[in-house]
Amino acid sequence: MNAPLSAQQQEHAFLARLGERVRAWRAEHGTTRKQLSLASGVSERYLAQLEAGQGNMSVLLLRKVARAMGVAVERLVREEDGQQKPLALLGLRGAGKSTLGAKLAQSLSVPFVELDREVEKEAGAPLGEVFAMYGQDAFRRFERRALERVLAAHPQAVIATGGGLVTDPGTYDLLLERCRCIWLKAAPRST
Repeated sequence: MNAPLSAQQQEHAFLARLGERVRAWRAEHGTTRKQLSLASGVSERYLAQLEAGQGNMSVLLLRKVARAMGVAVERLVREEDGQQKPLALLGLRGAGKSTLGAKLAQSLSVPFVELDREVEKEAGAPLGEVFAMYGQDAFRRFERRALERVLAAHPQAVIATGGGLVTDPGTYDLLLERCRCIWLKAAPRST
């Protein structure tokens, strides 16, 4: 059994989570530290300390960073709620979402869900036909409904999303709110 964390250890863990959230946001949005520094009015050095889990930000500085990121301060500082959330794998086509997702789900003993297959169920047609018959806007509506259904049915799961899900702000926000999101990146194999 692990001993409870000391107050100092808890503070360090909190700052580490905060730094990871800022780093993850920058990676997700393709924003450099310099760009975030300019947008927030907080020095690059201070942002580097924050991202390293060594920042000890005042509330006002943290608010500036959050505003520059376009997120609520609460999202950066929220305590983990202890509840397990579904894991959502995001990334471009070929990044390994389906392959890794199936293996991860098996190792965690949770269901594996490919969101594109759920979109096909929702629409009653293969993806190619959905796009051909209804267009991208309708596809995004089917995708949103499929995601809502999956989240309602599976409080714990590994979900492989379609590569373009992030282009629909409402669906992407739902995913960020309800899931732990993992971005997969793959480099071309050199021969």
